Amino acid sequence: MKITGVTVIPASYATDDKPPFRRSFAVLRLDTDEGITGWGEASDCYGHRYPLTLKALFEETVQWLLLGRDPQPLEDLMWNLRRTLYAPLGARGLVIQALSAVDIALWDIRGKLLGKSVSDLLGRKRENVPLYAAGKPALYEPPEWNVEFFAPLLERGVTAAKVRTGRDFAWDRAMVERVRELLPDDIEMFVDGKYNYTPDSARRFARVLADIGVEIFEEPIPHLDLELVRQLGRASPVALAYGEHAFTVHDFRDLLMRGEVRHLEPDVTVCGGFTEGMKILHLAETHGAHVVPHCGGLTAVGMAANLALVSAYADPTYFEYDARPHQPLRDQVAVGAPFALDKVADGVLPIPDGLGLGIEVDEDAFAAFPYEIDTAIASRFPVYTTPHI
Repeated sequence: MKITGVTVIPASYATDDKPPFRRSFAVLRLDTDEGITGWGEASDCYGHRYPLTLKALFEETVQWLLLGRDPQPLEDLMWNLRRTLYAPLGARGLVIQALSAVDIALWDIRGKLLGKSVSDLLGRKRENVPLYAAGKPALYEPPEWNVEFFAPLLERGVTAAKVRTGRDFAWDRAMVERVRELLPDDIEMFVDGKYNYTPDSARRFARVLADIGVEIFEEPIPHLDLELVRQLGRASPVALAYGEHAFTVHDFRDLLMRGEVRHLEPDVTVCGGFTEGMKILHLAETHGAHVVPHCGGLTAVGMAANLALVSAYADPTYFEYDARPHQPLRDQVAVGAPFALDKVADGVLPIPDGLGLGIEVDEDAFAAFPYEIDTAIASRFPVYTTPHI
């Protein structure tokens, strides 16, 4: 078997926000001379903001390391990619995102060739996973808006929800306190700080969150300085969570050992694919850490991949589910829309068990969502994800 085609598919669509912005994505297709196609996806956290840049990386470099190669010994192939790309380009950011897509696609091919699902190949330990409803930045909406936003998932039995903060300290405090009052007592509440805090304000805000019973404080400060993360974690009465911007098992080792983070959030479309994802699960098990997988509003390909990873994790956990109702690339790319809202029942989502990633990709669906650059997106989020509080 030989790889005969390497294609990056940039895609985007307008959101249902007012005014809308464009969400963008980068999906990879690997073709072989035996008619088996492997699908992968790269993400930089929430879809992919730079799909044309990723496409250029593949066209200039990555495809030439894949074309004509046998995809079956994928460990050797991924090792060769790492050996070739790490020296000139490093082992972070776009390079690892690209390798994530390749690794996922190779595992998809392996599963289809062997007549098994990727989840079975990874050691499937569950048939479904409980979800938490992930909110969106709503920094100028009343707190009641968040509860209305979560309602469709809570009505389907979801028992945890995450709000996003980042306007200013007083507003953030009033918002989370009011949302906690409005949510039913049996709904766990998480808060995503999204790098919006300084170490001092994050410590103060963590005390607010502890007082209202928040379970997890996600990424309140950037993790470029792990000593600051460690100090914050020791001072915070609420557990910190990091990982959606971490690359390879080495970053997660540093989060654990240097940052003393106990909740890890790997995303296989970001961290290096299944090959790195499984190392991260083993690392967490070895050090008694907890895994809460990240899944940043991906297409059906990335959703299937992250569900396959969590299928191999035995401990109780939640899986992130973007609560935005308008997600056509999640719901139209896979035949049967296996990850649509109406597939959520009793708070859980079934993990696909078909061959490979377990989904049938409708490639024609991408044609309806061509990539367009959103020239105004920077002006809509001028300080969000920067330490300004």
